[in-house]
Amino acid sequence: MKFSIENFWWKLSSLLVAIALWFTLILEPDLMTSASVPVFFGNLPKGYEFSGPVPDKIVLEIRGPASKLRADALEDTAVHIDLADITNPGQRTITLDTSNISLPFGVTFVRAVPSQLRIQFDRQLSKQVPVRIRYQEQAPAGWRVLRESVSPEYLRIIGPANKVDQVEYAETDPIDVQWKAGQKTARVHVFAGDPQVRFESSPMVTVKMTVEHLGPHVIQ
Repeated sequence: MKFSIENFWWKLSSLLVAIALWFTLILEPDLMTSASVPVFFGNLPKGYEFSGPVPDKIVLEIRGPASKLRADALEDTAVHIDLADITNPGQRTITLDTSNISLPFGVTFVRAVPSQLRIQFDRQLSKQVPVRIRYQEQAPAGWRVLRESVSPEYLRIIGPANKVDQVEYAETDPIDVQWKAGQKTARVHVFAGDPQVRFESSPMVTVKMTVEHLGPHVIQ
């Protein structure tokens, strides 16, 4: 008897709230909509990388009460993909279903567009590549770069092995020499050439040049 009357009003209030919510859901029209939601990848084993593009959004077709389909009600909805079982380089097909999609209570998953993802994985590789100097324009007649140097001469890149293997050198942004005699110094960015490849340190180098004028009668 004591247990049944203990916190009686709290229990009664909870029951009334539950009944009100139940009636609200029952009386609300059942609607269908689509929502673009983020994709999260987790537990990718150390030493592996994506070697191709991966989606950051997926369109879900869902059904439920109107109040559950509002943007604010769906703000925590997302696709979660666990990559813990990746053990070899190559392609992996992932089918999207209720096992990797989090939805609010009362909302039903209909389908995902696309319904499957094909993701490419590769082992991570790093290597040093030489830095190649690039000028904004060719030397005009009678002018030349007598000496040039870049520091550092090599930069280390990292990324998926199949992408890193293809990078033979890194190239500076075009340098405007302005073709005036003397010594010049430029601090410029370096480009790796592949969006899947990145630098392990700052992609900035210092280029030093000595520009000279050869005179109108000297043929280069």
